Amino acid sequence: RKPPSPARFDVAFVVENRQLWKNGSGFDGLRLAQIRAIFKLPSHYGQFAHPLVYIEWFRPLREPEP
Repeated sequence: RKPPSPARFDVAFVVENRQLWKNGSGFDGLRLAQIRAIFKLPSHYGQFAHPLVYIEWFRPLREPEP
């Protein structure tokens, strides 16, 4: 058995608005999320090309304050 280790969660940029993201600049159309778990469902729920993720959304990005 492995000894316990502190939790580690990665952050992902998720495309929320593809059109705004393609035509915008910087972070337009993107939203930040914290990845909490990566998992696969049992096969009787269907076949998925990639693993699924459980995420928690951060607040939407805003313009920086001057």
